[in-house]
Amino acid sequence: MTMKSNNFIRKNKALERTQDNRKSLPSEKNVNLLVAEKTGYIPSVTKVIIRKLPQKGKIWVKEGETVEPSAIVGISHSSPGFRVFNISEILEIPPEKIFRCLVKSSGSKVFKGDVIAEDKKTFGLISRQFISPIDGIFEMVDPNRGQAMIQFMPIPIKLVAGVYGQVVKIVDEQEVHIKTTVDLITGALGSGIEREGVLRIVADSHEAIMMTNLDRSLAGSVIAGGSLMNKDIIQKAIALEVRGIVSGGINVRDYRSLVSSLNPIEDVGISLMATEGYGLGEIPFSIMEVLQKYNNRFVIINPRDKELIIPLMNEQSRKKERGKLASQLHYIKNDVTVRFLKSPYLGREGKVVEIKKDPIIFPSGIEAYGVVVEMAGGTRTIVPVRNLEIVHHND
Repeated sequence: MTMKSNNFIRKNKALERTQDNRKSLPSEKNVNLLVAEKTGYIPSVTKVIIRKLPQKGKIWVKEGETVEPSAIVGISHSSPGFRVFNISEILEIPPEKIFRCLVKSSGSKVFKGDVIAEDKKTFGLISRQFISPIDGIFEMVDPNRGQAMIQFMPIPIKLVAGVYGQVVKIVDEQEVHIKTTVDLITGALGSGIEREGVLRIVADSHEAIMMTNLDRSLAGSVIAGGSLMNKDIIQKAIALEVRGIVSGGINVRDYRSLVSSLNPIEDVGISLMATEGYGLGEIPFSIMEVLQKYNNRFVIINPRDKELIIPLMNEQSRKKERGKLASQLHYIKNDVTVRFLKSPYLGREGKVVEIKKDPIIFPSGIEAYGVVVEMAGGTRTIVPVRNLEIVHHND
């Protein structure tokens, strides 16, 4: 037995001695044994959605205005890329002679077919020219090497509200904050940054997502369904420019091989949310019904908060009844199925087999009420009640 284990036992024996004269409360009366029950669907939640331009631009709405989902709330301009050319090689002249050959100055607009530089020989004869192959902005990059860059002509990027609601804040001519009513689907695990797209159902809840379920038509969408997403599915979805995946479970080994860690803010180019956690797990029927209802609708996937946000599209949505609370509390009991909310068993499930009547001093030094949870395979561990959520309540 290790020294750490001995210290753990001594601390708990000492605590038990100090509790000899303390009357233990029955579990159904002890508020320290209240646990939140997992609720995957929360209807009609008031939420502030942040709509953001990729860079500063012009915001077309004001605070207090009511906006429709299709409203353009702002615009900015951004170049989609650039091309680099070696003028020295094209004109076959030394780099130091390029400036005397330029017809266009750095920073000027050029159009396809415009002469940017030309080398004139004796008697004014033109031997070679550099002609722009694209529309864009001409910039010198490295005159010592004779290189120049043409940025593609900036294109307008329009920011759509995406939701019905009221503008409550504008930040730096770039962000529009809109208070709206949404339905939420919550998950157990998430990874990546916030993204948006049209929701597309690609598999039933009891099936694994298959490679054949994915094609080019899903570009820009948030796909949902299935009981498992693995590395191959994630990689193909990235290649198809899918923005997010919502599934029942995720293969932890495959995911770790993609991002090298389990940090929920790591991003691999796609946003991921598992409603049930690691491993094979069917999306609950109640959640699948909601996903089917909102198929082909605009959604926002927020992995950091483990949420799929479904904006409601009209004023009547604000009048919907709230439904049940996001977190219903129950006194923990034997035989209740629970999910671990902390490492080392994060996301795993088990069954409560024993409830400790008095607080325990855990190896971390924290004193808390605990229960014994048995996982698949028979492994048992003592865990603080506050590190659990109830998955299936047996009332």
